[in-house]
Amino acid sequence: MKLSNLLASLLALAAAAPALACAPGHMEIIRTSQIKPTGSFAGFAKAVADHAKW
Repeated sequence: MKLSNLLASLLALAAAAPALACAPGHMEIIRTSQIKPTGSFAGFAKAVADHAKW
């Protein structure tokens, strides 16, 4: 593949990227938390409730 063809392909992908990255829909931010092996869900729920009060 010629360098000019490669450059043209990369420019075409870069031009299309914003359209692909911003597809119509609803954006959500999802947070996950990991419970330690020595912990429990009840302890985790209490920590979440305590944090919410803070």
